[in-house]
Amino acid sequence: MKIIKSILILTFAAVAAVGCASSSNESSISPTTVSVPEYRTFLNELDVAVQQGVPREMEEDEINQVNALTSGIRRILEGHESIDTVSEMDRTRVFNMHENLQAVLLGDRASQVICRSERSTGTNFKTTSCMTRAEWDMRKQAVERLFNQGTGFGSSMSAPEGR
Repeated sequence: MKIIKSILILTFAAVAAVGCASSSNESSISPTTVSVPEYRTFLNELDVAVQQGVPREMEEDEINQVNALTSGIRRILEGHESIDTVSEMDRTRVFNMHENLQAVLLGDRASQVICRSERSTGTNFKTTSCMTRAEWDMRKQAVERLFNQGTGFGSSMSAPEGR
């Protein structure tokens, strides 16, 4: 179990280093970059471990999620020997799928890091923002509160009569 967790942490760090441009310079883990073939080997070993009930016993739907995520990651990385040949959008997708995979395996979805490419108002340039699922949820709730308090865009608008 410790071996799988160590592999997950190392792989997470590697994918995070190459797949997500974080705005923070703080890091408690020194990421180690793994090659695409090494990552494929990790996925194959993970498949075997999950079949054996490692790192933990999982429900059938969790196993199906793991299988779908590993298949999706393999599909994106197919034909690539280096992360450098993977598009930025696919790197972000691999990172998010890996994070989701880690969350399912460890049973901790709140700490899952999700990266999103967003355009700022007034520009066509995309920036990648990475936050935990809990932080994205708090951000969404803050925006909803802003609109529900009547201070957001269109707050002076009323519904058509009869509705």
